[in-house]
Amino acid sequence: MPETGRKQFVVLSAGEERQLGATAYAEQLGKSKLVTSGADFDRVQRVGKRIQAASERRYGKSVAGFEWQFAVIDTPEVNAWMLPGGKSAVNTGLLKVATSDDELAIVMGHEASHAIARHGAERISRAMATELIFAAIS
Repeated sequence: MPETGRKQFVVLSAGEERQLGATAYAEQLGKSKLVTSGADFDRVQRVGKRIQAASERRYGKSVAGFEWQFAVIDTPEVNAWMLPGGKSAVNTGLLKVATSDDELAIVMGHEASHAIARHGAERISRAMATELIFAAIS
């Protein structure tokens, strides 16, 4: 991982990872009650665009191909997440706890860092390697 100097075991290409992220994102949003306008939506879009701009300035190549999206899910659960390729969601429950844009940016930036660092691809790659090992010894 050039951005952190950390070594990773990743067998998925960045394109494959982004495609998996896009598929999972569509599935998750399809099961969710979305907020598509209003103050909460506008706030998440505003903060999300700041995260996107900062990420692109800092990491350039790492986020090439990201198609950033920032959804708001109407649920009291305090959570936010981002999938590979910049597909993100923030729950309305988090917006009640993160009361300033800066607080929200901390959480959204943390989630973005997972996508930029390809942690999802690393987890999938480890699982694939484990399956191959078990198949080989069976």
